[in-house]
Amino acid sequence: QKTNTMPPRPSSRRVSISENESTFENGATWEMVRKQLTGDIDDGPQSIHVYSRTRPPSKKEIEANSPMVVEMDEKTGLISLHNGKGGSSTDFTLDKCFPGDCTQSHMYKEIGMDLVCSSVQGYNTCVFAYGQTSSGKSHSMVGTKSDPGLIPRVCNGLYHSFDMLVADDTVGRNVSSVVIEAVYYEIYNEKIMDLLDPSLGALKVREHKNFGVFVDKISKVYVKSVEQAVEVMDRGLLNRTVQATKMNSVSSRAHAIFELHITQKYTNGGAEMALKSKVCMVDLAGSERAGQQELKGARMTEGNNIN
Repeated sequence: QKTNTMPPRPSSRRVSISENESTFENGATWEMVRKQLTGDIDDGPQSIHVYSRTRPPSKKEIEANSPMVVEMDEKTGLISLHNGKGGSSTDFTLDKCFPGDCTQSHMYKEIGMDLVCSSVQGYNTCVFAYGQTSSGKSHSMVGTKSDPGLIPRVCNGLYHSFDMLVADDTVGRNVSSVVIEAVYYEIYNEKIMDLLDPSLGALKVREHKNFGVFVDKISKVYVKSVEQAVEVMDRGLLNRTVQATKMNSVSSRAHAIFELHITQKYTNGGAEMALKSKVCMVDLAGSERAGQQELKGARMTEGNNIN
């Protein structure tokens, strides 16, 4: 695996978090990290959490006066799906649910902060967005320049927490330095493609007896700041496979995986130690019905592989 130590080239799609939001989110995140590392709270990571987020009605749906068929209770996580014709509803209960007016900052507070805390403690973590095409997965994960999503906010929280951890030798394991490398790839028609270097072609999945499953020969980029991490994300987005379909003019046709490989260096009894972990943030391509989208040819093949 090759490592690129040069800063990535800037792209035309920059994502930035407002100063007020960044200050609030970083402060709240570090407070949670500090309390977990010092044992003030016992709220370790759980195996799996399942959340649901509903997008707000589209302009087309509003103009058609389409009925709202999803009802959510944020306090209990109860979701009721109505058939829109006055019939009975189907209920589900998840860990948490977020209605259409939920903000990106609130999503980070409820999901991203736990991800950051577990990652700082040295756990491998993963979050992925799944749902129908045009349901808002990429908006939740990546967001826009003015309204960034989970990936840039998690990067922001991670770098701030590690800066605080290195500066405060009374917390945790006396970490002296942290090295973070970024990896970005997509799975398109069952083939793994490096979004940071598409010229590598289809890559292979390997398994190491000590380090587990990995993508062979994929490029890694050393990112020393949140700005560089987001630039890597932007650069990969320019190479992501998207096409127009009947339901979405910029439909993602591949599953995209953004990874941060973290190495925390510290001393234990005079010996130099390293704690390695990985953050995996996945924006899945949307599930779809071929007939509803009128898929043909290449789009049909993509849809079958996506599903």
